[in-house]
Amino acid sequence: MFTGLLFTTLNLFAFGNETLEILLPGKHHGGEVPTQIGGSWFALAKVDGQFLLKRVQPKISSVFDPVLDADENDKANFTGRSVDVPDKDTILVIKSNRLKPGKIESASIDGDSFVFAKKKYVLTHICKKKNNENGLSQCKVYLVQGKTKQFLGDTVEGDSDFTDTIRLNWVGDIDRDGRPDFIFSFDTYNNGKIVLFLSSVSGEFASPVAEFSWQGC
Repeated sequence: MFTGLLFTTLNLFAFGNETLEILLPGKHHGGEVPTQIGGSWFALAKVDGQFLLKRVQPKISSVFDPVLDADENDKANFTGRSVDVPDKDTILVIKSNRLKPGKIESASIDGDSFVFAKKKYVLTHICKKKNNENGLSQCKVYLVQGKTKQFLGDTVEGDSDFTDTIRLNWVGDIDRDGRPDFIFSFDTYNNGKIVLFLSSVSGEFASPVAEFSWQGC
């Protein structure tokens, strides 16, 4: 699925002293994915009902982009990029020299909440009264556990295509420090991003370490 036009790697916090990068498996517009990605990649994949970090070398290939390419027979000028890994249930590919392969403890997400290490976390949206003209509300989104909360961002929510949303996509202990790490999606009209949060670099629940972002057509 082609999702956008822009590739960005964000490193707000170092994981140890290294820079992390992430990719999403699948088909993308050419600007989203670099042609040279190097080594030291892991696939976060679901295998036989459990999540694993597996060493992998993603394959990057040129593919027809139905939005930007004029002729699907002109392979020499294809601008799309396909990111392929062996396991079909891979949800994210992470470049790191510090992570280790093996089983990853994960949590099931129930709506906007989950339980990890016997603690319940809730993604909480605190919204102002809706604007009667467009039915949208200005909101602030927090991750809450007990009396502790972490601000994640501002959103615009309501029954409209022109909303900003923050969703919790996955929870588990990628860095194996006993605390949950997160994959969030931040989506606005015609663009969005997937952001990896790790707990071992944060004084809060977790901090963003890398993102894969896009703009629509």
